[in-house]
Amino acid sequence: MCPGRDLITVTVLCGVAVLCGVAGSAGASPESEKLFHDGRELLKTGKIAQACEAFAGSEKLEAKVGTLLNLADCRERQGLTATAWSLFLEAKQLAATSRDPRQGEADKRASAIAAKLSYLTVSVARERQVAGLAIKRNGVAVDPALWNTPIALDPGDHVIEASAPGHKPWSATRTLGVKQKLDVVVEALEAEPASPEARPGAGPAATIAPGTAPGTAPTAAPAAAPAAAPDTGAPELRASAASLEARALPSPPLRPLSIGLAVGGTSDRDPLIGGRIAGGFAVPHGALRAIGSVLYTEFNDAPESNPDHNTQLFALGISVDYVWMPLPQLAFGAGLGFGMDHAVRNMDRGSDTTGWGTLRASPVIVRVLDGRLEAGLHVQYVRTSDRGVVLGLAAIDLFPL
Repeated sequence: MCPGRDLITVTVLCGVAVLCGVAGSAGASPESEKLFHDGRELLKTGKIAQACEAFAGSEKLEAKVGTLLNLADCRERQGLTATAWSLFLEAKQLAATSRDPRQGEADKRASAIAAKLSYLTVSVARERQVAGLAIKRNGVAVDPALWNTPIALDPGDHVIEASAPGHKPWSATRTLGVKQKLDVVVEALEAEPASPEARPGAGPAATIAPGTAPGTAPTAAPAAAPAAAPDTGAPELRASAASLEARALPSPPLRPLSIGLAVGGTSDRDPLIGGRIAGGFAVPHGALRAIGSVLYTEFNDAPESNPDHNTQLFALGISVDYVWMPLPQLAFGAGLGFGMDHAVRNMDRGSDTTGWGTLRASPVIVRVLDGRLEAGLHVQYVRTSDRGVVLGLAAIDLFPL
C-alpha cells in the first residue's frame, strides 16, 4: 500500500468532516444557542420560570429537538401538563422527520405525562344552540366541532364565555384540577328586551307644532329612516322565542336513551331484581319517557317451606311517565303502564301468563354527572284480575348518549 495515497485519503476525509461541521454551524442561530444555554444555566439554579422563557425564545428562533425536549420538561415542572405533553409530541414528530435518535425519549416522556392530563368539556345542549352562538375559552374561540368534547388543558382557572345576537352574554370561571375531568355546562342565553320601536302597535309620537291654534289636531312626527338590518340573519323576535324555548328546558340537559338496573321487593315480601330501558324527549319543565322493564322474583307459596311449591315469576312491562324537573338535579315522576306475568311452578311443572295494569310514582329522582346518571325510588301498584300488589324499587339509570 502506498503511504502517499493514505495521506491523501486522510486529508480528504478530514476536509469533508470540517466542511460538514462548518455547514452545520452556519445553519445555527447564535441568538437561539445563547438563549438555550441561558435556559440550561437558569434551570440549574432553580429559576424555572426564567428558564422556560429562555427555552421558549430559543425554540421560537430555531426549532430543535433538544430545545423542545428542554422546554417541555420545563413546562412540566411548572405544572402545565397539557402544554408539556403537546411539546413532547412536537419533539417526537421533529425527531422522526430528522431521524434524530431522541425520538424514543420524546415518545416515552409524552406517554408518561398523558396519565397526568386534565380534561375540560364545554357542554352545549342542542336545544341551547341558538342562531349565531359563539363560545370562547380564555378569550379564544372554540370551534363548534369541539363542543361537548373533552380537551386536554393545563390545570388552573379557565373562563368560558357564550354570546349570540339578540341575547345577553354569559360567562363562568371554573378551576380545573390536576388529573381532573371537568364538565362546564353552558347555560341558556337570556334574550335581550326588544326596543320600543320593535314592539307591535308602537307608532310615531304625535306632536303639536309651536304656534298651532288650540283645537287643531296634532300632527304625527316624521317617521325615522328605517335602521339598517342587522347582519346576523335572524330577526330579534325569532331569537327571543328561541331563547324562551331554551330556558324552558332543564339543566343539565335531557338525554334521549337510558339503561338501568332495579332492585326491591313486593308487599308480599318477595325480593325483586330486574333491568329497564327508557327513551324520551323534552317537554316544558320536564320530559316524557317510555320505560320498558323486566323483573324477576322467586317465591314459595306453600303454607310451609317446600321446594316443590317454588315459583319463578317473570314480569314484562311498559309504561309512559311524565318526569317533572323543578331543579336541575332533582326530578319527580308518575305514569301508567301495563304488562304481563309469566309464572313457572316447580310443583306441577306448569306455567301460566297473567296480564296486569299499573300505576307508577317516582317520589324522588336525583340527577348527577351532568344528567348522565339518575338514581331514583319508584313505587308501583300492580293490579291483576284477582289481586293487587305494591312494588318498591330502587333504580340506577345510565344515559350513555
